[in-house]
This record gives sequence, C-alpha cells and structure tokens, in this order.
Amino acid sequence: MIVSQLIKGPFVAITITHSEQAAWQRRASQLLGRLLTTFPTLPVIAWTVGPAGSTLVGRCAYPDDPAARRTAFATWCAVLGARPRPDHISGGVTHLRALTNVDGVRVTLVAEIFDADIEAEEVRHGAR
Repeated sequence: MIVSQLIKGPFVAITITHSEQAAWQRRASQLLGRLLTTFPTLPVIAWTVGPAGSTLVGRCAYPDDPAARRTAFATWCAVLGARPRPDHISGGVTHLRALTNVDGVRVTLVAEIFDADIEAEEVRHGAR
C-alpha cells in the first residue's frame, strides 16, 4: 500500500492511497467526458481535475468579452444546477463562484471579470 496522505483528527487517522486518489480522478474525468459529450454546444471553458477527492474546477476564462464570460458562467451553472455565490469584488476584479455536486463529483465553477475589461468593452461600443 502506497500512502500518499495521512489526515489526522482528534479521534481518527485516515490513510488515503494512491489508488484511491487515482479512482477519484477517474470519476471526475469521466464526468467531464460525459458533460462535454452530452452538451457539445456549451461555451468552451478550462477544466482542472483535482488531485484529492472527486473534484472538477471549471474556469470561464474565455472569451475576452466580460459579458460573454459572465454568460458562459451562468450557462454552465444552469446546466449543472450549480448555485452561484454572491459576487465578490476585490481590487478591480469581480470573482464569480458556484458549487455543486454531480454524481459524487464536487464541481466548482469560477470566473473573473476585470474592471479594465468592462471599461474597454464600453469604449468599443461607444458607451463611454
């Protein structure tokens, strides 16, 4: 048995093996494959399979248009049934985040909307 991680608590110690971590990653990547096959017309986003637990993170980083990025985030949230958290604004960046659980996989969706992107979009469309 290869022990990759030991989690200690006041009453319990849990050993997590390499094969368990690999199984978590397979479950997450299989879910991603099913999603991309089932919904081929959804906006393209960047995906990361987590190293511990069955986790997927979808980052809505495309396109450069901030309204389209927000729409991509909302579209994936709707398809996955993810509940968006309130927008968090910090340092000229609006952070979007939503969480859900799909078939035993924890899915987090994130997006960043930069004030500079919004200002540039307004200039392009003559709003400023």
